[in-house]
Amino acid sequence: MAHAGDRRLKAVGIYGQPVIFRWVIAIVFVLANLDVVFAAPAAKPSVPAPVAYTSRGPANAPVLIEEFSDFQCPFCARSVATIEQVLKNYPKQVKVVFRHFPVAESHPNALLAHMASEAAGRQGRFWEMHDLLFANLRRVSRPDLVGYARQLGLDVTAFEAGLKDRALFNRVEADYEEGLTRQVRATPTFFINGRKVEGAIPYALFKKEIDAALIAPSR
Repeated sequence: MAHAGDRRLKAVGIYGQPVIFRWVIAIVFVLANLDVVFAAPAAKPSVPAPVAYTSRGPANAPVLIEEFSDFQCPFCARSVATIEQVLKNYPKQVKVVFRHFPVAESHPNALLAHMASEAAGRQGRFWEMHDLLFANLRRVSRPDLVGYARQLGLDVTAFEAGLKDRALFNRVEADYEEGLTRQVRATPTFFINGRKVEGAIPYALFKKEIDAALIAPSR
């Protein structure tokens, strides 16, 4: 993976207007807040392996919903209750995987929030942090995040170390770049068995898509 400052990544913000996502801006923000220097890798590292804690639902569920999301996006926050309803009504048929897609130019604190979710995930509390972040999407400064870690009973020292961990940054970046490859243009964007659905759609539309996927040929 090229160093984040080597190129511009183009994306579209939550309001559907084009923005230029510069990872170098995000890195400068992280460095300013974390007092940590990420050395430029000598060679492109391998893509981080998927982690189980960012998914919910049976591993062998016939319907896979991937959600590319931004922790400071109000439309993504609106989808939290809808996804809960989906999982409640399709407990054996649906697996949901959260994918990181922080739009840093619109939401400069989003990258740090996404790293916080990964740091919490290492301690088995990814989804609890996920819910707290969306419930407090305007309050995701470093002190806020540490406060949420304490609220969840996390090892705060380990959590803060996670916020400085290049490996967690790589996970967030890998999801973001995959989203670009798959032409994610707004948050939230869902892929339901590979079918792209954009926006904070209501439960009725999720149900329609899921029911169609359940009767379609196996993926």
